[in-house]
Amino acid sequence: MARGLGQELNDVLGQKSCAVDLLRGTVLPEHVTNAALDHAEVQRLSPVLTMGEDTAANRAFPNRRMACAEIRLATGESMRSNWFEPESAPRTPPSKKDLEKTIFSYASRVLGQARSQAINRAVEALDHTPSPRSPCLIF
Repeated sequence: MARGLGQELNDVLGQKSCAVDLLRGTVLPEHVTNAALDHAEVQRLSPVLTMGEDTAANRAFPNRRMACAEIRLATGESMRSNWFEPESAPRTPPSKKDLEKTIFSYASRVLGQARSQAINRAVEALDHTPSPRSPCLIF
């Protein structure tokens, strides 16, 4: 099956985001600007990163968001991580403080403080009781 331009762009952005995370240990809005994504180290790492699907990880989704990383060195040697889940996952939801920090670090730059506070209040007002359709708690 042919891959569309949208999927190819998604792959490139995924590779660049992964490169940013490897370099900085996080991905914040300022890390995904055009200038930041054009950084020499991001450009160097991106093409050597391969992102793929895994049957076991897909079966576990959405209850678990599993990932692993494999790095193939120029020597041909390969190093692979253990399976892991992101810090904020259905089984390990973010704390109220971490969720608030995330909302403000992303939204306030674009929407301003007042609208970010409104979003935060709306999230706090949500029913945080897990349901069969939603296997996770927000906090």
